[in-house]
Amino acid sequence: MHITSFRYFLSVADSGSVRAASERLNVSASAISRQIKLLEHSFKTELFERRSDGMFLTPEGKILSQHMRQTMRDLDLARGQIDEIHNIKSGTVRFSAIEGVMSSWVLRIISSFSEKYPGVDFECNVSASKNVIEDVISNEVDFGVAIFSQSPPEIDTVLKLDTAIVAVMQNDHPLAAQKIVKLNDLVKYPMISLDDGFETKRLFDEAVNQCDIRPRIICSMNHIESIKSYVREFGAVSVLPDYAVSEEVKRGQLWAAKIDKLLNVAPSTVLIRRRERRLLPAAKLFIDYLNEQSNLLH
Repeated sequence: MHITSFRYFLSVADSGSVRAASERLNVSASAISRQIKLLEHSFKTELFERRSDGMFLTPEGKILSQHMRQTMRDLDLARGQIDEIHNIKSGTVRFSAIEGVMSSWVLRIISSFSEKYPGVDFECNVSASKNVIEDVISNEVDFGVAIFSQSPPEIDTVLKLDTAIVAVMQNDHPLAAQKIVKLNDLVKYPMISLDDGFETKRLFDEAVNQCDIRPRIICSMNHIESIKSYVREFGAVSVLPDYAVSEEVKRGQLWAAKIDKLLNVAPSTVLIRRRERRLLPAAKLFIDYLNEQSNLLH
């Protein structure tokens, strides 16, 4: 077996079709299909379930996928260590992050890092905190950036930033100009909410359940930029992490206020990695850079 067949196999597993893998890798679909058939012949079993809606790993395929991913990671680690011997700063950093931090500071840090280390590139999965944590625990990524109140035992916290949960609204909203709004007042207005995969939503739900009140949620979604756009255009209120709206507040486009029943809630936005995971040199370099720039991450 060759590394090429590993790449083809994993690309189909990730994308769910030979055609999508072909477009991603810029390789003919027939070449990818041929490599998968050779793998199935070698292991004497079907590795994919071929259905009308795509290709899905069989139980045998899932086992092979786990070992292939570890092999590819070990090769990346070896390549990075060899590059270190020759003082070459290169490699791929893979991470998962919640959307709010991407727009507020992660992209800015990546930009300045890339100017200093042009040989390092990035692969990022933007998702809710729950999924970010799962990616870290399952070793899919080098590190993650998420928001939560308690750290799972399988992970280490590398960097922690205090985070406030705020009510977000138009500047001319009846509750605007208040630095702290009452939860009982906030829920009287139509609300657009993060969906249940977000730690911010979980904390908000806890607060309203404890107060035995029911907010009027007209729409839930997993996209913060769309939520902010809806608030600006149509006047609903929302509840988000403070950094997710910091730029809009600075520019006078939105108003953000703390919520009385969430003042004592202390979630943190954290950079996390799986405990005892060996980091690729490029990932370690970026994490060290993040720590150096931590004063800019608020």
